[in-house]
Amino acid sequence: MKKELLVLLITIVCFIGITSCSSDTGEFHLYSFKEIRYSIEDGDGLECYKTPMGIIVKVNNSTTEDCPSPQSDAFVNNHERYVFSSDNLSLFSMVDEPVYVPIPFAIRGTHISLTEEKKPFSTIEIDESKKMELLPSFTVPPMTNMTLTGELTIEKLTVTYEAVFIEHPSNKAVNIRGKYIRYYPQGIEITPHFEKL
Repeated sequence: MKKELLVLLITIVCFIGITSCSSDTGEFHLYSFKEIRYSIEDGDGLECYKTPMGIIVKVNNSTTEDCPSPQSDAFVNNHERYVFSSDNLSLFSMVDEPVYVPIPFAIRGTHISLTEEKKPFSTIEIDESKKMELLPSFTVPPMTNMTLTGELTIEKLTVTYEAVFIEHPSNKAVNIRGKYIRYYPQGIEITPHFEKL
């Protein structure tokens, strides 16, 4: 009798656990990667653009001593990053486990080179923080206000993708099509401005 009660209790707990993983639209699903194809279509390719660097101010209130300017990461808001965009991502309602796919890292003509290491398929930008570059150091003379301004050059790679994922436990194929976009910092131009206090 005790065994039967114990089995019944475990069954109820398991049932509650399963139903608690359900959302308003049904149970959560896990996905596995089946395939992804990349192509270059109209509007795809490589382009470079410039974006302003954040303004940095250093005030030297000393009457006798020079001081160095701060050396922060110039690309702090513009690291290498990527995202998968699509109009039909509502079909792909992944909740917990990321799905890893090969992603492009270079294009030459119509040839697209892919990474050997798979990376998370993400509809939110992933910051890879690969290229970090410290701002050059400037000497700020006594009783001087220094302002650093500059422009960052960013390379943007855009290609079209078609991906197939398998939804579990239904084993249904889910097809997603959209744009893979990667941003990569290329360089920086800095201009210091000095003003006596």
